[in-house]
Amino acid sequence: MTDDKKEQERVYTLRYPYTTPAGLELKEVTLRDRLTARDIREVNRRTQSPDEYEMSGVSVLCGLPVEDIMDMDAEDYLALRDIFFLRVGIAGRIQER
Repeated sequence: MTDDKKEQERVYTLRYPYTTPAGLELKEVTLRDRLTARDIREVNRRTQSPDEYEMSGVSVLCGLPVEDIMDMDAEDYLALRDIFFLRVGIAGRIQER
């Protein structure tokens, strides 16, 4: 795989760009290449309920605070959630079920 192809796979272009509460305009997010056991531990540490698990997972995957994800368009959020679930072994496109 070329470096350009690898880099393209790491960047998710938002279909609906938005501005975070901190004033950062997000048009794309850079995804972690791979998640580690430490990442999963962090997701679990932050989690009190199932909806928090997926939100924390997307936060770790994108390197963004949960507060910055809260205003993301649902279509973009669900796509990123699916990527997170695939990376932790939950197969299939969840939003189509």
